[in-house]
Amino acid sequence: MLPDYIYAETGGSPFMSISVWFVGGLVALFGSICYAELATSISVSGGEQAYLTKMYCPLIGFLFVWTNTLILNPGGLAAISLYCSEYIVVNIQDGYSKNVTELKDDLANQSPYIKGAFAILIVGIASLVNAISAELGDKMNQLFCCCQGGCHRGHLQHRCLLVGQRRMGSVQNSVCSTQQHTEWSNKRSHA
Repeated sequence: MLPDYIYAETGGSPFMSISVWFVGGLVALFGSICYAELATSISVSGGEQAYLTKMYCPLIGFLFVWTNTLILNPGGLAAISLYCSEYIVVNIQDGYSKNVTELKDDLANQSPYIKGAFAILIVGIASLVNAISAELGDKMNQLFCCCQGGCHRGHLQHRCLLVGQRRMGSVQNSVCSTQQHTEWSNKRSHA
């Protein structure tokens, strides 16, 4: 989720925005601690399938693998590709939206067919690259991670520049109003 979106959804409260991120971090921390405990208790390779097989029965582990393969992983991939395609379509159609309200309006007005087509294209390209070579798929993953980091950095720099411009604008306005007040006082005293 974008920080601007969370900020807008929490009513513009910095405390609530940070609280949402903090609670999400705690949930992730507790989940990773649980997996670390399972990994040290059950030292068998296989991840969740091995844990479920050892704790319950082989049928539960088998059903989890099939559910994971047919529903969970494809569903997560579809959600990520739709999320990515929404922002690709917004940027292709209108360019970079400057505030959250414009972005939410742009996302709401998108055609589901265009979003779906871009999502299918994203999944198809990723599948094709991984089918050609696992090493090439790894390189593509590294490239996208670097691009994501660069986008986050660019977004942060853009926001810092906007804040700086707003502050400089308020400083310039206060300097101008002080100068105007001084000029007005000088004219009044000379009159």
